[in-house]
Amino acid sequence: MYDMKRSRKPDMQICCLGLPVLIQGSRSHPLPNERSLWFLTYLAAQEGWVMREELARVLWPDAESSVGRTRLRQLILRIKDQDLAPQLEIEPHRLRWNSGCDLHVFREAYQREDWEMVNQIYRGALLMGCSTEASDEFTAWLDLERFKLQTQWRQAAHQHALVLQKQGQVQQAQVVLERILDSDPLAEDVLCDYLRMATHNGHADAATSRYRHFVRELQEQLQMKPRQETQDLFALLRQELPQEGTEKPALERSAPMQMTSSLMGRTQELQEILTQLSQAQVRLVSLTGVGGAGKTRLALEVARQFPMPSLFVSLVGHPTEESILPRLAQELGVTLTSLQQGSEQVQRALSGKQLLVILDNAEQVLEHTREGVNVLLQCPDVKVLVTSRICLGLPGEHVHALGGLDAGELEAEVSPALQLLMEAANKVMPQNQWTEEERDAARQICNRVQGLPLGLELAGAWRRLLGWTEIRDELEQSLDFLTGALPGLPERHSGIRIVFEHSWRLLPTGLQQALLDLMVFRGSFERASALKVTGISNRDLLSLVDHSLVKRVRGSDQRFEVHELIREFVAEKQPGGNVQTQVRRNHARYFVGFIQQHDPYAPGANQQWALQKLTQEYDNLQIALHSLYEACDTRTLLSLLTPLCLLWVTRNMTLQAYDWLGRIRDMPGVQSDPAQYAELLLNYGNLARFLGDFSTAEPYYLDSLSRAEEHGLHHTASAARNSLGAMYLIHRRVQEAQRLFQENLHRLSTQQDACTHQQSFSRLGMGHVCRFHGDFGAAKQYFQDSLRLIQCRGTHHFLAYVYEGLGILALDQGELEDAHLWISRCIAEKNRMDNKFELAVSYYDLACIARAQGNTTEALTHLVNSIQLSVHGNQLQSLPAAVEQLAEVMALLRCPLDALQLWGTASVLRNRIQLPFARPFPERSRALYRSAREVVGPLEASQHEAEGSRLTLVQLSRLVTDLSCRVQKQPLPLAGGNGTQRWSVH
Repeated sequence: MYDMKRSRKPDMQICCLGLPVLIQGSRSHPLPNERSLWFLTYLAAQEGWVMREELARVLWPDAESSVGRTRLRQLILRIKDQDLAPQLEIEPHRLRWNSGCDLHVFREAYQREDWEMVNQIYRGALLMGCSTEASDEFTAWLDLERFKLQTQWRQAAHQHALVLQKQGQVQQAQVVLERILDSDPLAEDVLCDYLRMATHNGHADAATSRYRHFVRELQEQLQMKPRQETQDLFALLRQELPQEGTEKPALERSAPMQMTSSLMGRTQELQEILTQLSQAQVRLVSLTGVGGAGKTRLALEVARQFPMPSLFVSLVGHPTEESILPRLAQELGVTLTSLQQGSEQVQRALSGKQLLVILDNAEQVLEHTREGVNVLLQCPDVKVLVTSRICLGLPGEHVHALGGLDAGELEAEVSPALQLLMEAANKVMPQNQWTEEERDAARQICNRVQGLPLGLELAGAWRRLLGWTEIRDELEQSLDFLTGALPGLPERHSGIRIVFEHSWRLLPTGLQQALLDLMVFRGSFERASALKVTGISNRDLLSLVDHSLVKRVRGSDQRFEVHELIREFVAEKQPGGNVQTQVRRNHARYFVGFIQQHDPYAPGANQQWALQKLTQEYDNLQIALHSLYEACDTRTLLSLLTPLCLLWVTRNMTLQAYDWLGRIRDMPGVQSDPAQYAELLLNYGNLARFLGDFSTAEPYYLDSLSRAEEHGLHHTASAARNSLGAMYLIHRRVQEAQRLFQENLHRLSTQQDACTHQQSFSRLGMGHVCRFHGDFGAAKQYFQDSLRLIQCRGTHHFLAYVYEGLGILALDQGELEDAHLWISRCIAEKNRMDNKFELAVSYYDLACIARAQGNTTEALTHLVNSIQLSVHGNQLQSLPAAVEQLAEVMALLRCPLDALQLWGTASVLRNRIQLPFARPFPERSRALYRSAREVVGPLEASQHEAEGSRLTLVQLSRLVTDLSCRVQKQPLPLAGGNGTQRWSVH
């Protein structure tokens, strides 16, 4: 039994892990398997206040609420009479177990990663041996808690065993692993560590018995076989067992360098390499990548897992003019009689032997490495694994190019890069608790070094002096910051600049200039664009790839990129830090043509494909725009605005668009081309409308309309009327909107080349006008006409808004299934087009439909999506309404505390976010609100509303994620955040 002297020492303690007992001083007695035990366990497990209604519902779910409360009162009195719970705090509406429970100590130890204590406390499953006949609800809760606690214990015990192993207490570590396998015989990762420890301790029979038991259980329970790496490990361990009268081969004397860091994020590459090497026809594999990518670490793991003896040969510091055969011979234990006969002697030493030879850091002696590999490949049972910044280029070579570790895209994600950064920091400054600001800064560090393992380790080593935000800020200033922080590293890895300088010196002069020219690109680039802009040849581009300075974008055959840290290093090599003027001109000219070639408004254009291509090249388009702006090329800039504005709006980059339009509007000579200037004014009005700034948008629309009519620009005039009418509809200026749409339809009917998009837009607008007037039949006809016209255009972003109109009309008429169908099509179309604009509003519409259908859980899901999209996409017009609806949903789901907090948030948001919203704001259900306050109590209700009123948008986002996971009983993602997000209300 666990002694709680190391934790809080209340008068009475309840121990629920294993057989449940109550401890009073030095006495203990088992708790009976009845409702008092179930009640106390449930209460103690919550570590906070529990409402009486919840307890009654869990213990007597089939009873009326009044009956359940009565039975609960009786149970509490009986427990008090038996003096079972002096730690029980009782208030009129709620109860809690104050202190003295092994569950609390277990969780606290797990939180601070005290693996030894966690392993000591855990004596078995929660309420072990107790069957429950109280209710299905309690049984379901108990099963879930047992699973969570066992999972945490298993992880903690495994970590404790590894710690014991590092401390040299291998026998104790083996005992801990045996306990885990007794509890969970299918824990394959634990089994692998156990096999190694038991074999090392001379317990080969026990290891064999465990493995065979695991194989049998796996086959009987899951009809599966062990993973290939587990089978290979068992075979390797059996092979390594010393046989009587034999000695370990001399080949295995050479121990590779010590592995100092975990292998994170390389599982896929590891499995691919192991699979390739296991194939008879594969003899040579090369791991390439920029310095610090983790090539050596991965090669060592391959050697550890590959079922063949290995020989590790480091070529660091090997003289560039000398053959590597003497070094190979030395590692093989062979004395060369002459260099001329070296290849024959090495081959004789390897004759008939199976061996994996690892040649590390081969780029320094590339020619000699090729010679040595050719000698090794003459031995039929030898395989070769090479690590190098440059591939060998030999026949039969299989190349694996290593990039940075995945840095993750989700706020809540703990990516492999972040894990490695944390591990590196914990070596010098252990840290259990993280603030959101620290986690944000750590993520930004991972992105800054693009997951480069050496960069992560060097950055993490600075934790013994600096905080996470300071490391991030220093790293933003200079590459030199990543130098000298990690003692014991070889000189070639002591700093990022040193690593890159070595790679730079390996390049011929022509390739150095080619790499300098490629710095004109931002983000990734296509091979064809690199050839046309810089004049680089295919051969030179391939050479840069072979030198690991340029790499293919993952999942693409035609796109390439340069690591951001390499880019910064190379930029310093450029005189003045700038790319050649002619290359910059070529770049701007090329991407002007690219935009024109992929104009989503061109006749017959596939908008989906065109917008995808423009999105792919967005970073380079920005560079081209800056070049044109610096050159004061107003005419070209104006010609690009309309396609770019569609890109900016659909990709939710309206603030960037607003900035660019403002710059171009103020350029000299911008009004010299009436057609382009009228289009500029129209785009400026559209962006102001999308940002909710109607007072700015209206004069721009009117000015654009006036100039377009003056110069006979029918298309621009039609677009201006439609946009102005759409804005008037949101403002409920229905008569003015109707006049504009009708005038547009009249004028378009007289034009032979009238744009079908504008005709569709006007009919959609008239459909909404008829909706406001209650003429649903006419509205439906207008919407269907609009749909027919826009479908003729093929893929078009406007199709989603026609679907939306049909969905809202169906909702007005109470046709909920049709409404759900049309709004779902609207969302699907926006996702297909990658159109992020007002996607939050569409999910809000789906939530309203789900609520009208009585599907509260589905409404919750849609509202959470809507709120997350609003916050992270800075589309805030629907946010107050979505939070108001979510508060009512939580009240309906009997979560009054959450509902009150959200109501507090909604009230503040409604006052602060004064953005026009095209939907009616939901009226608060006074009955739900009053009921929630009565359940909680006036004082606590006011406190929760006050807490909600103080939430930031990022905190709101995390709150709704938490609510969704709790209600749907999903595991919560780890806390996180992206401190680079900036929110604004125009």
